[in-house]
Order: sequence, then structure tokens, then C-alpha cells
Amino acid sequence: MTQPLEGSPAFATENSCVEADLVDISTQIAGRIAVIEVDEGDLVATGATLDRIDTRTLEAQLAFGAEARIKLDGFGHSGTG
Repeated sequence: MTQPLEGSPAFATENSCVEADLVDISTQIAGRIAVIEVDEGDLVATGATLDRIDTRTLEAQLAFGAEARIKLDGFGHSGTG
């Protein structure tokens, strides 16, 4: 089996050696992925959009919070304590 060059992140196959960088990614919010914008093996630039999170739950939570705030304001609560 072919061995990668020393210090070079790579994986080997039976007939070739493919260099690869493994990168951890994270999101600012948790959620389900709605759309994956890239395919496995695609080259991507720093800051590129890799996927899109389904924001329907977040939007519903924000709307519920805004509605509750409006109701509280109607009862004379300022929401500041």
C-alpha cells in the first residue's frame, strides 16, 4: 500500500494516495440541516457556505417570544425586570 509523505495529512487507497485536510466545523445555533451546499470532496474556500440550517423552529420560537412580550406589555410589564 502507498504511504503518505511524512507530515502530509492523507489517506491511502489500493492504487493512489489522496491528500486531505480534516477540518472540524461548528454552527452558531443548533438545528437540522435543510440543504447541503457542497459535495464530499469539493474544494471550499474559508467562509464558504457548506449547508443551510432549517430555521422554521427558531422562527416559531422567536414569534412566540415576541407575541408573549406584546401580551406582557399590554398588562403593564416593561420586560426589564
